[in-house]
Amino acid sequence: MLGGLLVRGAGAGRATRLSEAVTLLSAALEVLSSTETPRAWALAHLDLGRAVHDLPTAHRAESLGQAVAHYKAARRALGAAGDAAREQVDARLAAAEAELAAG
Repeated sequence: MLGGLLVRGAGAGRATRLSEAVTLLSAALEVLSSTETPRAWALAHLDLGRAVHDLPTAHRAESLGQAVAHYKAARRALGAAGDAAREQVDARLAAAEAELAAG
């Protein structure tokens, strides 16, 4: 997924790529269905959570809250543990919740 590719990588332009990923993934979630394409829907939420989580912002707590919501949506759609994507969701969710709790 293009949004997922924009989320990955470091270096110059990362904030711009993350902003573009947020836009693209948000648009994708308007057409993807959790019932018709549950895995694609879950992976879009995972990547959107990653983008929001990693995007530099002055409103960090709000961004972390949004990331947690996206990770939880992905987790519900992916179902039981054992899936590599589910393990990534669980790790990202735990990190975002810990960062949010630390303030």
